[in-house]
Amino acid sequence: EPPAVTLAECDIFQHCGPEELAVLEQGLETLRYKQGETIIHTGASADELFVLVSGSVEVLLRLDDGRRQRIDVFSPGMSFGEMAFLDASPRSADVVAQTDVECRVLSRGFFNTLGEAHPALKSGILLAISLQLSERLRQANIEIGALRS
Repeated sequence: EPPAVTLAECDIFQHCGPEELAVLEQGLETLRYKQGETIIHTGASADELFVLVSGSVEVLLRLDDGRRQRIDVFSPGMSFGEMAFLDASPRSADVVAQTDVECRVLSRGFFNTLGEAHPALKSGILLAISLQLSERLRQANIEIGALRS
C-alpha cells in the first residue's frame, strides 16, 4: 500500500505555498472510510471534492444490467469527485474504498469563501483541477481510440 501523503504532495495543492497550505489545513475536513465502504454513490448530489491522503479507492461505473465496471483506481495524492463538484451535477460513478482510506474534503462552502479571502488560492486550485481533468480526458480518448482499432 502506498504511503500517506501531506497536502503539499497532493496533485491539486502542489502549487500552494506554506500560508495557503495552512489555510487549507484549517478549512478541509478529514473523513475516514473502511475497506469496502462506498464514499460516493452514483446520482448523489455533489457538494464536496475528495483529496485522498492515504489508502486507495476504485471508481466504478454502474452498467445497465446492474453490474459495476471499474474504470479507475486512485492512490494517495490524487483527488476525485471534481466534475460534479464543479458543475453541481449528480455524481456519475461510485467510488469505493479498496483499503482503509483517509480523505481531506473540500466543501463547496469553504471553496466559495476562498474566492473572497484567498482568490489566488482558489484560482490555483481551479487550474490544477482543470489540468487534471484534461489529462484524464486525454487518457480516456486514447483508450477509446484503442478500443475502436
